[in-house]
Amino acid sequence: MSAQSLLAQADAALTGSTGLPKGTRARVAAWYARGALEDVTIELLAGRLTSDPRALTMASRLACLRVLRPELSDAAGHAWWALSRVCHQHAFELTPTAAEVAHLIEQVTSLADAAAVSVATASVATSTSE
Repeated sequence: MSAQSLLAQADAALTGSTGLPKGTRARVAAWYARGALEDVTIELLAGRLTSDPRALTMASRLACLRVLRPELSDAAGHAWWALSRVCHQHAFELTPTAAEVAHLIEQVTSLADAAAVSVATASVATSTSE
């Protein structure tokens, strides 16, 4: 699944259009958003590394973003940390609210939009240099 389709699934889970029980919607939406963020980091690093970014851990991808895309690295790091926190349930923690997860989905959507612009710009630059 692409980042955009994962984000659409996250929105659907959060709004309840998937038929999920109300108590699980926010956490399921966070899982989808976290998967989308993984795909976005791969898109942002594609063509900028000598190795395949899919072979790297997420922590390594975030470190690469810090160097290669510093304007996006803080947002990506924060979204990853927050989504990871939401995805891992502990008995002593409250379930995340729909508003908290919706905000994180918005952050990942912004990063996905930036990745799409980056890919489009790289594509145009490649076609004009040939």
